[in-house]
Amino acid sequence: ITKYLPSKCPPPAPGQPAVQEIASIETFDTETKNDIKSDSVIVLPDNFDFETDLKNKTATIFSGGSRVLVQGKIKKSTLLKAAKVMALLSFIVSIFLSYYHFNYLIVVLCLTGLLLLNQYSYPPLKLSYRGGGELLQMLGVGLVLPIFGYLGQFGEMKNFPIENFAFLLPINLSCSIATSLPDD
Repeated sequence: ITKYLPSKCPPPAPGQPAVQEIASIETFDTETKNDIKSDSVIVLPDNFDFETDLKNKTATIFSGGSRVLVQGKIKKSTLLKAAKVMALLSFIVSIFLSYYHFNYLIVVLCLTGLLLLNQYSYPPLKLSYRGGGELLQMLGVGLVLPIFGYLGQFGEMKNFPIENFAFLLPINLSCSIATSLPDD
């Protein structure tokens, strides 16, 4: 696995797994370390909400984006690179879990989550601006993620507490509405 590590990363110490080295912040160059350390919240919609976030004077810790771009804590290019890496890693993990559990619904759920994110943030739909973004958040956080997590751990829906959706979906919808109202 060390042949896949960037040249800036030291090889793993003898007896240490390469994954631990990849996950360690010490494997990154100084500029990347500063970008990662500047704010632990990296939110892809910030890239597309930059102009709106600049105008937003009522941002709170719950709304108005993470503000990492507006405050200059990271660069747009860094945010986009991180988003691409995380999407790719999510897809790779979903393939591994699907293979391990012989359940390809895990890959479908991963792609569904990425599609929901795309429809929320990206043009042409950009539903966070047109209404419907709250529904996408509800579906992603209240439906896709719980099923994805459960299947990733257990591989099947046999004992999944489906009745939990009776409160998960309304709670997630109300939370997404509450956090999006101040952005208007």
